[in-house]
Amino acid sequence: FSCWFPPFCARKCDYCDFCSIVPNSNSVVEHYTDALILQMEDYSARLRPYLIDTVYIGGGTLTLRAGDDAIHANSAVQIDGGTLTLRCTGDALHTDSDLIINGGSITALTQDDGLHADGILAVYGGTVAVTESYEGFEAESIHIAGGIISLTSGDDGINAAGGNDQSGFGGPGGDRFHGSDGSCILISGGELYVNAAGDGMDSNGDLCITGGCLTVEGPTDD
Repeated sequence: FSCWFPPFCARKCDYCDFCSIVPNSNSVVEHYTDALILQMEDYSARLRPYLIDTVYIGGGTLTLRAGDDAIHANSAVQIDGGTLTLRCTGDALHTDSDLIINGGSITALTQDDGLHADGILAVYGGTVAVTESYEGFEAESIHIAGGIISLTSGDDGINAAGGNDQSGFGGPGGDRFHGSDGSCILISGGELYVNAAGDGMDSNGDLCITGGCLTVEGPTDD
């Protein structure tokens, strides 16, 4: 297990016992970041023979600006806390496995998917705001049982397995789910707002709503 904690804060809180400072210049942050990248590359080489099962985010503040995916994991991702601000041209958060959100705050502005999981995308708590995207949520199956979610998309707001109208197939990042079976959208709780230029919700399989509060805005002809 490895943990990196950037020790820079806008101000020092009275209750904080972490080693942290308020930087007096950007050069301090840049030098630290350069050293941190070298350390991460060293750890990456050491961990290459091992399989990482899960990426876990439990707290802290993370701001990323990327020319592709802001966060891309080959393994499952679990978010229990923290504040993530993601701005990118690819998927804001992409996993080749499952994505579980239990808490925290995620803000994403992207040209592709806001949150993308090749397996299950499940939200049980926290706050997710996708302010710009091609598709807000895309996964094999999508489960929403809690949290406060706001999605703005140029195509489908929520897309399970690419949808049955091929709308997701031509997206910026492509659609590896198109035509797959067993997909579903299940909403049992939480507050969900979708502003979509395409379908508000598009499932290639089942769509089941048993609870929660859902508001969808979009074109009347789609």
